[in-house]
Amino acid sequence: MDRFAALGLLGWEGLALKGGMALGALLIGWLLYLVLFSVLGRLARRPDFPLNPILVAGMRPPSRLLLPLFTLQLVAPSLSLPAEFLAVGQHLFSLCFIGLTTWLFINATLAGRDIVISRYDIDARESY
Repeated sequence: MDRFAALGLLGWEGLALKGGMALGALLIGWLLYLVLFSVLGRLARRPDFPLNPILVAGMRPPSRLLLPLFTLQLVAPSLSLPAEFLAVGQHLFSLCFIGLTTWLFINATLAGRDIVISRYDIDARESY
């Protein structure tokens, strides 16, 4: 039995509640992103903290999508959607999660390269 039907939320009311839960999860993910990168940005600007601003800047774009997707993936099973739709949705979430995590690791690797290039003179005649 549908949990929302037990609450008497059938039709538009149940749909509005499910949509509100999904939008709330996306909003929580977005707020988590804003708080996390606000803190990381402040820490990266401190000279006594070993976090480089280049690394934080490289992690921002994929995390902008990754954190809201992660919170939506956490809430999706409680939306009481049909099993077929939930299975397709979970598969789509998994594919997006894999793609965004890969993008995050690629950007972290490129940021690491940029940090090494900015710290060491690789154009010197004897740079070995």
